[in-house]
Amino acid sequence: MTQILINMNCPHCGGPLQIEQGDTLIFCPYCNTMSSSGSYEKEQSFQYDYFITQEDAIERVQEWFGEGSLLRKKAADLEKEARITGTSIIFLPFWRMTASGRAIVCGYNKEVIHNKTIVDYKKADVSRVYDWNEIACDATEIGVGHITIPDGDILPVEDDEIPVFETTHTTKDGVERAAEAIRDMVYADASAGISNITYAKAFVKPKSFAKILYPFWIVRYTYQERGYFAVVDAVTGAVASGRAPGDLNRQVAAGSIGAALSGIIAGAAVFYFIDVIPNTGGFAGNAAILPFILILLAGFIVGIVAYQTFRYGSEIVQTTAPAGGR
Repeated sequence: MTQILINMNCPHCGGPLQIEQGDTLIFCPYCNTMSSSGSYEKEQSFQYDYFITQEDAIERVQEWFGEGSLLRKKAADLEKEARITGTSIIFLPFWRMTASGRAIVCGYNKEVIHNKTIVDYKKADVSRVYDWNEIACDATEIGVGHITIPDGDILPVEDDEIPVFETTHTTKDGVERAAEAIRDMVYADASAGISNITYAKAFVKPKSFAKILYPFWIVRYTYQERGYFAVVDAVTGAVASGRAPGDLNRQVAAGSIGAALSGIIAGAAVFYFIDVIPNTGGFAGNAAILPFILILLAGFIVGIVAYQTFRYGSEIVQTTAPAGGR
């Protein structure tokens, strides 16, 4: 099919642009601003169908009760004592943009070998398609910031029949944030491995932009008469975010053991500094400073780990990052 090209000027800087007929999003490479032919402002919206049932979501949360890391361990009896009190399905709005990104980066890497400076000049030209999304509402309380768009069934939007969070960002804001994020991503890909950059230019050509209504199960539960929740991706079944009680015994033990070890290490460091180093002269004295620094560093690390576990171990909070794409 023959492509029809349209010549126009950027409404912001006046730079000459050439677009294909049907393009609704126009990105100016001169002033890095986004314009529109008008149709995108009608806001295309799509809704994901969900495959995870209510029972599946509850089962996944019960598995999540037993999961945790070394520093973020949930209460030991959570699986046994937690009581599910309610579940509900919600749809969160996300802005999604698919766009072609291209970045040209020139620069050099400098390395000194045997007192000789070697300069390696580099040029990178990266061009690829990126898929970006970011939540379009204030979902701070439930901790969901972005999703990994899976393969799934797309349905017509039925706002009146499903519980949907209200969009708090305008379509124009979403388009501008998407273009900026994709430009940053392609620039990061092109500049990787180049230490000193002398020239860089990034371009974005949007292919599509839409609002995605994505389903999540909110599973509420109680533990020792306190309320908590977990958010389950209703398409993939993954736990996207949630709050859970920490292991109280582990929290107290971490505080006590951490304080004791930090005190012992600090005492050993003081003794080493006052008694050992002054009695060691010459080169050996200078070399003896290294173990002293290592002792202090070990004490600092132990103290930080113990404090983090003691301070934040009472409640485990899991969230997703605010934005993502690739």
